[in-house]
Amino acid sequence: MVDQHIQEMGQYDLTEEMNYNICSMVGCYIFETTRKNYGGKYYWIKKEEQPVLVAGEPDFTVSIKGWEKVKDRLLNGEEDNIPFYIAGYKEHVNIGLNKKGYTVTIV
Repeated sequence: MVDQHIQEMGQYDLTEEMNYNICSMVGCYIFETTRKNYGGKYYWIKKEEQPVLVAGEPDFTVSIKGWEKVKDRLLNGEEDNIPFYIAGYKEHVNIGLNKKGYTVTIV
């Protein structure tokens, strides 16, 4: 449902502030739902001014940037669909569980 709502919001002419608010609020919801289901720890990327969720430390690292993905979904539509993105996170976490030292950032 979240993905569908993002798609609907992407059809409006949003201000920069509205875009930021949608990306941060919806991105945080996606982060927390993903963390609860698949694990991970939050970090702040100072240079990019956004959080990242990282799973698997110290044995492996799988990272996602939820705010950035919501922004991509707003701008690009279906090609940046959120369920596919989260399925990729889960898939890479499973790879990391079986491959020590595995590192990936899913974009």
